[in-house]
Amino acid sequence: MSALQEAGVPTGEPPVYATQPGDVLHDREEILEVWQDHFGPRDIQRAKFDHFYRENRYGPPIIQLLRHLPTGALVGVIGAGPRPFLCRGRPIRAGVVAHFAVDEKHRSLGPALMLQESLIDAARGRFDLLYGLPRPSAVAVSKRAGFHVLGTLVRHARVLRHGEYLRRRMPAFLASPSGLLIDMGKRLRTGAADGLFSELQSQWVHASDERMDALWREALHTQALTSVRDHALLRWRFDTPPAGRAHYLLVSGKDGRLRAWFACEEGEGQGGPLTVMDYWSTDAMIGIGRPLIRALIAAADKQGCSAVHLLLTASDPAMAGWRAEGFVPRSEQPLIGLWLNPQRLPEEAAQLHVTMLDQDG
Repeated sequence: MSALQEAGVPTGEPPVYATQPGDVLHDREEILEVWQDHFGPRDIQRAKFDHFYRENRYGPPIIQLLRHLPTGALVGVIGAGPRPFLCRGRPIRAGVVAHFAVDEKHRSLGPALMLQESLIDAARGRFDLLYGLPRPSAVAVSKRAGFHVLGTLVRHARVLRHGEYLRRRMPAFLASPSGLLIDMGKRLRTGAADGLFSELQSQWVHASDERMDALWREALHTQALTSVRDHALLRWRFDTPPAGRAHYLLVSGKDGRLRAWFACEEGEGQGGPLTVMDYWSTDAMIGIGRPLIRALIAAADKQGCSAVHLLLTASDPAMAGWRAEGFVPRSEQPLIGLWLNPQRLPEEAAQLHVTMLDQDG
């Protein structure tokens, strides 16, 4: 396969677009021009690019470029970065599709499809599985390229401050006291369920640590398709991005042994929602214990958060505790995938355990 793949046209006219491999050093500035503000604020995009493409601890990512041949301009880009994954307990080579962007003047199906197909060709032999969490507008072209919808990343919410929500449905002078009564009732029920004297101890920290490796090793990984949640991945994914995004709630027993951790991102402003970007416990895949979830809720409540949001797709048993503690689905984002290695393709569809950890960052 040549370094420059040209798009022919049925009429025999010269090709209009071509794809080629990108270079993380030589093509960086051109790529950032195509990114514009699609992947976060422009003032952090250089650091974001370097973190994902130049500092990826799991190996060099793939970058494919789309050029408009009449002008030579770079008009599209797509990437894929390696991630450590398990499928039914076996390690696989997974690549997360990242930063798919095409200049608005060239957003017809042909160029976008050509760019995605070039990424798939470049990934063969390198990855067993390509997966991604695209914007809804990109799902159709991804499916045309060969991807399938594997599931959805669902945002679940548990309201902690009901007054704000009631004000949308009733006058403010009624909403505030009604919300306080609902909040108090839920706190009392949670306290009673835990016997008011929980043996669990919670602590906020600003970085992951080695105790998380032991928790991962002790866990039941079951039959799921999921990331390897060790300290190395958490440190690279959440502790060292351009803007440090995660702080962790560590929940331990009286013996000091770590029982669960929750990687969280606070919303902007005082009293915003607390977003759980990832979490783990020894029983996470078969159903995290409700006292551990209550420890999270209590910690968020103490911080004055209006709600707790959880972004997760998982099996029904894994979701049972969250649902029992009042988490309800609010919105969803499609998860797409394409198996490139038939030898690693599971005989039956694997359960999914996917969180914000698995996004491109």
